[in-house]
Amino acid sequence: MKKKAQTLPKKLGDEFDLTYIETLSEQERRAATFYEYARHSGPIKDLIMELRKEGIFSGSGREASPELFKKLLPKMTSGILKGDELIFLTNCTDFPDQPFRLTAEYRNLFGSGTQSFGIKAPCFFPWKAVDAFRSDWRSKGLNEAEMLAKAGWYPVYLPWGNYTDEEITEMLGERIGSLRPSHAPEPKRPGRKGSSKSLGTLDMVRQLKAYRLHATCCDRPPRLYQSEKGWNQAIRAAEKRIEGMMERPFFGSS
Repeated sequence: MKKKAQTLPKKLGDEFDLTYIETLSEQERRAATFYEYARHSGPIKDLIMELRKEGIFSGSGREASPELFKKLLPKMTSGILKGDELIFLTNCTDFPDQPFRLTAEYRNLFGSGTQSFGIKAPCFFPWKAVDAFRSDWRSKGLNEAEMLAKAGWYPVYLPWGNYTDEEITEMLGERIGSLRPSHAPEPKRPGRKGSSKSLGTLDMVRQLKAYRLHATCCDRPPRLYQSEKGWNQAIRAAEKRIEGMMERPFFGSS
């Protein structure tokens, strides 16, 4: 007798319907994937609740308490957590209760901030934040000049009153070559027939779906994973990724 296919309640169906992520751009996939995984991480959820409670990233100008700052600093200086990731989750008011597809912020949060979501990209720090990093390095006996050079941080003066955005951008471009350190030569990009290295977000999403199905005692869907071995490996991969969200960068090395 043919086994009857399992039918999931609508609420559970919303949790497993991650196919919409496939239609997103790569940067949007990273944001959506990070959001969905973070919903399973107790430490991440606790941290976001603390950030909301203290009004951090809310535009109020409030600063983190010494206790919260002490918790955040080593995670951010090591690249484990990135500012765009924290701002993204903090501003998603339905996190962690709703799947990202059902949040009020879906699509509205996608913009210039997600172009480099989850990976290193040029960014600007207020001088006060740089001072905090320098204090942390001094407390660990690290050389400030070496750490600044290693991190690729430079003080930048922007003469807003004298030049247009386009002119400032052009001037910065002229300086980039002279600032690049010898230990970090310019990477070569693939030609037209080449392809850039994928972050594997779609594989990560499939693994998360297997993890959620397994957690609700559902059988392995053959269309998702053909073998029991692949199914079990996917579940474990998602588990390890969730467990390590506060211990290592979510999208590989920082």
